[in-house]
Amino acid sequence: MGTKYVFKCFKCKYQIDISLGVCFLFPMLYKEIVEKAKHGDFGGRIKEFLNTFPEGKIDAETALYICQGCGNMEVLPELSMYLPKGEAPKRFPFKGESYVTHRDLERDYALFEVYPHKCSKCQRIYTLIPREKILSSKLIKCPQCKVALELIEFERGD
Repeated sequence: MGTKYVFKCFKCKYQIDISLGVCFLFPMLYKEIVEKAKHGDFGGRIKEFLNTFPEGKIDAETALYICQGCGNMEVLPELSMYLPKGEAPKRFPFKGESYVTHRDLERDYALFEVYPHKCSKCQRIYTLIPREKILSSKLIKCPQCKVALELIEFERGD
Protein backbone atom coordinates (compact mmCIF):
# COMPACT_ATOMS: atom_id res chain seq x y z
CA MET A 1 0.00 0.00 0.00
CA GLY A 2 1.27 3.45 -0.84
CA THR A 3 0.75 6.91 0.58
CA LYS A 4 0.83 10.16 -1.35
CA TYR A 5 1.35 13.60 0.14
CA VAL A 6 1.31 16.85 -1.79
CA PHE A 7 2.81 19.88 -0.06
CA LYS A 8 2.68 23.44 -1.37
CA CYS A 9 4.21 26.80 -0.53
CA PHE A 10 1.56 29.47 -0.84
CA LYS A 11 4.21 32.18 -0.88
CA CYS A 12 6.11 31.12 -4.03
CA LYS A 13 3.88 28.26 -5.35
CA TYR A 14 6.61 25.59 -4.91
CA GLN A 15 4.99 22.15 -4.74
CA ILE A 16 6.29 18.66 -4.05
CA ASP A 17 4.52 15.33 -4.52
CA ILE A 18 5.75 12.69 -2.10
CA SER A 19 4.73 9.12 -2.97
CA LEU A 20 5.89 6.52 -0.46
CA GLY A 21 5.32 2.84 0.13
CA VAL A 22 4.75 -0.01 -2.25
CA CYS A 23 2.47 -0.72 -5.17
CA PHE A 24 1.62 -3.88 -7.05
CA LEU A 25 4.77 -3.43 -9.20
CA PHE A 26 7.06 -3.40 -6.15
CA PRO A 27 8.48 -6.93 -6.68
CA MET A 28 9.83 -5.91 -10.09
CA LEU A 29 11.04 -2.57 -8.75
CA TYR A 30 12.84 -4.33 -5.88
CA LYS A 31 14.61 -6.65 -8.31
CA GLU A 32 15.65 -3.70 -10.50
CA ILE A 33 17.06 -1.73 -7.55
CA VAL A 34 18.99 -4.76 -6.24
CA GLU A 35 20.49 -5.35 -9.69
CA LYS A 36 21.57 -1.70 -9.92
CA ALA A 37 23.09 -1.95 -6.44
CA LYS A 38 25.00 -5.12 -7.37
CA HIS A 39 26.41 -3.34 -10.41
CA GLY A 40 27.63 -0.42 -8.30
CA ASP A 41 25.08 2.17 -9.44
CA PHE A 42 24.68 3.31 -5.80
CA GLY A 43 28.36 3.15 -4.92
CA GLY A 44 30.88 0.59 -3.78
CA ARG A 45 29.71 0.15 -0.20
CA ILE A 46 26.27 -1.25 -1.02
CA LYS A 47 27.75 -3.38 -3.83
CA GLU A 48 30.30 -4.81 -1.37
CA PHE A 49 27.54 -5.49 1.18
CA LEU A 50 25.42 -7.48 -1.31
CA ASN A 51 28.46 -9.45 -2.52
CA THR A 52 29.68 -10.20 1.02
CA PHE A 53 26.25 -11.07 2.45
CA PRO A 54 24.13 -12.92 -0.15
CA GLU A 55 21.35 -13.22 2.46
CA GLY A 56 21.42 -9.45 2.99
CA LYS A 57 18.59 -7.25 1.79
CA ILE A 58 18.22 -3.58 1.02
CA ASP A 59 15.26 -1.33 1.67
CA ALA A 60 13.93 -0.44 -1.79
CA GLU A 61 10.88 1.44 -0.54
CA THR A 62 10.92 5.14 -1.16
CA ALA A 63 11.53 7.66 1.60
CA LEU A 64 11.62 11.43 1.91
CA TYR A 65 15.03 13.07 2.23
CA ILE A 66 15.69 16.72 3.06
CA CYS A 67 19.01 18.55 2.85
CA GLN A 68 19.70 20.62 5.95
CA GLY A 69 22.07 22.78 3.88
CA CYS A 70 20.12 23.96 0.86
CA GLY A 71 16.62 22.67 1.73
CA ASN A 72 16.35 20.43 -1.34
CA MET A 73 13.88 17.53 -0.98
CA GLU A 74 13.80 14.24 -2.87
CA VAL A 75 11.93 10.97 -2.71
CA LEU A 76 14.47 8.17 -3.13
CA PRO A 77 14.70 4.44 -2.46
CA GLU A 78 15.98 4.14 1.11
CA LEU A 79 18.74 1.59 0.32
CA SER A 80 19.66 0.86 3.94
CA MET A 81 21.26 -2.56 4.33
CA TYR A 82 19.86 -5.37 6.50
CA LEU A 83 20.84 -8.85 7.64
CA PRO A 84 18.40 -11.54 8.79
CA LYS A 85 17.87 -11.76 12.56
CA GLY A 86 17.84 -15.53 12.25
CA GLU A 87 17.37 -17.78 9.27
CA ALA A 88 16.60 -15.72 6.17
CA PRO A 89 12.81 -15.68 5.64
CA LYS A 90 11.58 -16.94 2.28
CA ARG A 91 8.43 -14.96 1.60
CA PHE A 92 6.71 -13.22 -1.26
CA PRO A 93 7.78 -15.19 -4.30
CA PHE A 94 6.81 -13.26 -7.41
CA LYS A 95 7.52 -14.95 -10.71
CA GLY A 96 10.48 -16.74 -9.16
CA GLU A 97 11.82 -13.66 -7.39
CA SER A 98 11.68 -12.64 -3.76
CA TYR A 99 11.47 -9.20 -2.25
CA VAL A 100 11.09 -7.58 1.14
CA THR A 101 9.12 -4.54 2.18
CA HIS A 102 10.14 -2.02 4.82
CA ARG A 103 7.77 -3.74 7.25
CA ASP A 104 9.39 -7.14 6.55
CA LEU A 105 12.82 -5.64 7.20
CA GLU A 106 11.72 -4.15 10.52
CA ARG A 107 10.24 -7.47 11.62
CA ASP A 108 12.72 -10.09 10.35
CA TYR A 109 15.99 -8.24 9.76
CA ALA A 110 18.50 -6.18 11.72
CA LEU A 111 19.83 -2.91 10.35
CA PHE A 112 23.42 -3.37 9.21
CA GLU A 113 24.10 0.11 7.85
CA VAL A 114 22.14 3.19 6.83
CA TYR A 115 22.74 4.25 3.25
CA PRO A 116 23.98 7.87 3.18
CA HIS A 117 22.08 9.61 0.37
CA LYS A 118 23.70 12.84 -0.82
CA CYS A 119 21.83 15.94 -1.90
CA SER A 120 21.72 16.19 -5.69
CA LYS A 121 22.24 19.96 -5.46
CA CYS A 122 24.95 20.55 -2.82
CA GLN A 123 26.24 17.00 -2.10
CA ARG A 124 25.65 17.16 1.68
CA ILE A 125 24.26 14.06 3.39
CA TYR A 126 20.46 14.11 3.42
CA THR A 127 18.30 13.77 6.53
CA LEU A 128 15.72 11.00 6.27
CA ILE A 129 12.24 11.97 7.42
CA PRO A 130 10.66 8.83 8.92
CA ARG A 131 7.42 7.82 7.21
CA GLU A 132 5.42 8.16 10.40
CA LYS A 133 6.69 11.71 11.03
CA ILE A 134 6.04 13.34 7.67
CA LEU A 135 2.83 15.02 8.76
CA SER A 136 4.33 16.31 12.00
CA SER A 137 7.80 17.21 10.75
CA LYS A 138 8.93 20.80 11.13
CA LEU A 139 11.66 20.09 8.55
CA ILE A 140 9.33 20.12 5.54
CA LYS A 141 9.92 23.69 4.42
CA CYS A 142 9.99 25.43 1.08
CA PRO A 143 13.55 25.18 -0.23
CA GLN A 144 13.21 28.68 -1.69
CA CYS A 145 11.23 30.64 0.95
CA LYS A 146 12.15 28.53 4.02
CA VAL A 147 8.53 28.67 5.27
CA ALA A 148 6.59 25.56 6.33
CA LEU A 149 4.85 23.84 3.45
CA GLU A 150 1.13 23.15 3.71
CA LEU A 151 -0.38 19.75 3.04
CA ILE A 152 -2.88 20.12 0.21
CA GLU A 153 -3.48 16.47 -0.68
CA PHE A 154 -3.23 13.14 1.11
CA GLU A 155 -4.27 9.73 -0.15
CA ARG A 156 -3.66 6.06 0.50
CA GLY A 157 -3.99 3.37 -2.08
CA ASP A 158 -2.28 0.85 -4.28
